[in-house]
Amino acid sequence: TALSQAGGVTLQITRGTVALNPDGSNVAEIYIHPTNNISQPSANTAVLLAYDCGPEGTTFNPPVVLSIHYEQLPEGVNENSLYLALWNGTEWIQLESEIDTQSKTASASVHHFSQYALIMPTKSVEIVPTTPTNNNAQTTAVSTATTFNWVIITIVIVTLLAGLLFIVLFVRKKKRNN
Repeated sequence: TALSQAGGVTLQITRGTVALNPDGSNVAEIYIHPTNNISQPSANTAVLLAYDCGPEGTTFNPPVVLSIHYEQLPEGVNENSLYLALWNGTEWIQLESEIDTQSKTASASVHHFSQYALIMPTKSVEIVPTTPTNNNAQTTAVSTATTFNWVIITIVIVTLLAGLLFIVLFVRKKKRNN
């Protein structure tokens, strides 16, 4: 068994595994790179980490085990609900995945190289109040996706305001110098 670790990804290749390029020639070199150039999965899920594995289309016989290490998860995400997925060019395909909560890795057998991602659910998390405010205590739903969107919106607004402040200060300084 050969293990190769590339920035949080481990590829386990057993002795005797044949790796072929799409044209049928032997693979001389492989790569695994983190990527942000991804398509988001279906509603109620999000890509946590993604990697381009290549050369794309490289096949393995027998399959190899791809493991992705994760650190902290967003609040409310259950580690056991994570899974690895394969991008088939149009959608993410869920792979039968094994989650190791001790080592914080998600693993799956892969037959070929493509783009792979660690997917997490973003479904609403139910929070039940401990002290009801009325006799008809209701459950409140908080969406982690909505919270994430507000974080992004806040970052964009702060960045725009900082840019505007920079422009105003630059124009004032230029006027003083003239």
